[in-house]
Amino acid sequence: MIRDYIPESVKEVVRKYKHKKTIKSFRGGENRIITYDIHPSVKLGHNIYLAKNVSLRENVRIDDYSYCSQNTIIFSKSSVGKFCSIGYNVQIGVPEHPLNFFSTSPTIYRQSKLSKYCDWAQDDINIPVRIENDVWIGSNAIILQGVNIGNGAIVAAGAVVTKDVPPYAVVGGVPAKLIKWRVPEELREKLEKSKWWKHDLTWIEQFGAEIYNNRENSVKMENVER
Repeated sequence: MIRDYIPESVKEVVRKYKHKKTIKSFRGGENRIITYDIHPSVKLGHNIYLAKNVSLRENVRIDDYSYCSQNTIIFSKSSVGKFCSIGYNVQIGVPEHPLNFFSTSPTIYRQSKLSKYCDWAQDDINIPVRIENDVWIGSNAIILQGVNIGNGAIVAAGAVVTKDVPPYAVVGGVPAKLIKWRVPEELREKLEKSKWWKHDLTWIEQFGAEIYNNRENSVKMENVER
């Protein structure tokens, strides 16, 4: 299960798996890398876990405490925020091909002498994906280029995401559509306002305990009133 890749502390990950490769964090420290296809321009935060056969293309950025499971590909210039969980066989920022040219093959529209007739700029081909913080992307999901996925969102396994996903939305299907909201609106607003992912783990634990204590008290009050 995916959960096996998210021990409570990154130190447990280091003890559990043998190193294949270690890459320095842009914030200092080391990350757990079991993969073979990372472009030199990639930027990693700290406490990152990348499983076998993860491919990170040019100028990809992954922030602190996030992980990618096996066979995931993240295409050029895309970014992943903090505390993100990315499942098996996920494709993020999948490149597109021109629809208004006589061929969709890059051999024709990019490399041949006919490329001068294709007005499709390179910048339009690789529009990065932005995945914010605390996002969970299920296995075999595909995120098309140019999509933004908001804080706390969940993308169901096998979904094809063609449009932006709002914070704390749960989406699924082909193309992906809103299934439900992860948490009630009041809590969504509190989580967004807190920006808890910017704090250290001690602060986050205290903040989380406060939320659940308040929710338990609210439930008790509702039962008394009834």
